[in-house]
Amino acid sequence: MNWVRKGVEFVIPMDILSLLTWEDVETRACGPKVIETSALKGITRSNVSDSDKTILMFWEMFDTFT
Repeated sequence: MNWVRKGVEFVIPMDILSLLTWEDVETRACGPKVIETSALKGITRSNVSDSDKTILMFWEMFDTFT
């Protein structure tokens, strides 16, 4: 149980855990259920230009995912 507690404490400070709903805990542990493509584009780095044909096709395909 100590390992579980340490894992939870890594994501959520224990002193605020009792103030959160299960939805808040889920979001803090797993991230948002809907991820905006623009957010991913903002943190994605590659060694080719953003206007590279392959990169453009990747984001176009990614946008079609549900």
